Amino acid sequence: MEVWKSPPVELQRIVFLSCWQVMETDEGSRYFIGYSMETMSGRASIHIVKFDPETRRGVTGSGRIYELVGESGVDTEANHLWAVTCAQVGTTPSTSNRKMLPCDLSCLSLPICLTTAGRGA
Repeated sequence: MEVWKSPPVELQRIVFLSCWQVMETDEGSRYFIGYSMETMSGRASIHIVKFDPETRRGVTGSGRIYELVGESGVDTEANHLWAVTCAQVGTTPSTSNRKMLPCDLSCLSLPICLTTAGRGA
């Protein structure tokens, strides 16, 4: 499977993910993975810094916004990219089975986004 670099945030501010999961490393950083509805391919984010459960939008360390669409699920391409992402950032996936499975949004104990940036932005 081919892996390519994401476009700059300025060119793709928002990513809509279906079949999404929230993954965690042993260090405690959390990441979105799932199926990108724009590119119709698997996607893995960099670490999540903020999340708003009302809008189901999270902001990553790059400033990109990820909107979670529908229920959590599994995308095999995204799971492969998760392994690649871990290798690139020099970390290991959490060994906790609970955290490796799709979780509900309550697993995101992160600061809530205070801005409404995104919809139509």
